[in-house]
Amino acid sequence: MTRKIWIFGIFLLLFAGLCNSEENGSREPFYARGRFSLDWFGVHERDAGFFSQLSTRVKLELFNRRGSGWTFTLDARDRYSFNKTKANQVILYDTCLSFEKPGSLLYFFLGQMNLYDTAGIGQLLGGILGFKPVPDLLIGGYGGLESNIYVNRLNRNYHKFGLFTHYTGTLGRRFSLSYNHIRYSGMLENQYLYLNGMYPLDKYLVIFGNMEYQLGSNIGTKDRLSRLFLNVRFDPANWIDLSAFYSSGKGLDFHRFVLDRSQDPVFNDQQIERYYYSTQYGIRVSIKPAQSMRLFVSRQERENVDDNIQK
Repeated sequence: MTRKIWIFGIFLLLFAGLCNSEENGSREPFYARGRFSLDWFGVHERDAGFFSQLSTRVKLELFNRRGSGWTFTLDARDRYSFNKTKANQVILYDTCLSFEKPGSLLYFFLGQMNLYDTAGIGQLLGGILGFKPVPDLLIGGYGGLESNIYVNRLNRNYHKFGLFTHYTGTLGRRFSLSYNHIRYSGMLENQYLYLNGMYPLDKYLVIFGNMEYQLGSNIGTKDRLSRLFLNVRFDPANWIDLSAFYSSGKGLDFHRFVLDRSQDPVFNDQQIERYYYSTQYGIRVSIKPAQSMRLFVSRQERENVDDNIQK
């Protein structure tokens, strides 16, 4: 497999170089851009012996630049282990056909992608269809399989569906709101609202945050705010900056619930429903007294709510 990716990557580089040549300031009608990288990693452990792997990565962009029309994107990696006990790994970071263009109402993606910015659900193997009523506002929906960048870990029983809206403004301002519906083996597992935003007040102060709000009928009111993160960064001068954050997470680990229930049926449900898992907050000051020196002072606390343990 690695040998095939080697040959494929070299071919892409030659192909991209020919297609992306420019003469007299004009570009060829067909656009292609690619990159092929190769690296080797080795480590020796006293008990486990010597482990080494060869990694090849191919990145390719065809037809048009991203955001200027129809584009095919490929970003894949192959990790070949020289140890017989380790399996070969094929990773697809981003492999999709898309259409996105300034001034166009249509927004389309099909393939393997991540939806962190728009819907907040991570990896998806499926499709997105949306439209832009105004240049800064995107409204759309998605559907597909719960995906993983590792090809051999795809779970066909997980399905994701949702609707979202995404706003992009000036100075890096952005906001997204999504409704997410997740099913497992045909049954509803989770549905929630996701809100994400970044708002620079000026060039010195930036606020970023995200949250998840559960909609399931079986979840109590106090547990509906299942995830909350807030970060504030203040840069009054080049030699100092300050950042503060707050993070809390609550959620039901469904698959662990099923596993524990199957192994010990007499367990009380309330004992294994993991609603609360942690709360963290802190502040950090960074000082740069010289060009090549930076000092950090930070203070943070973490609480495991179930155990009432603070660190």
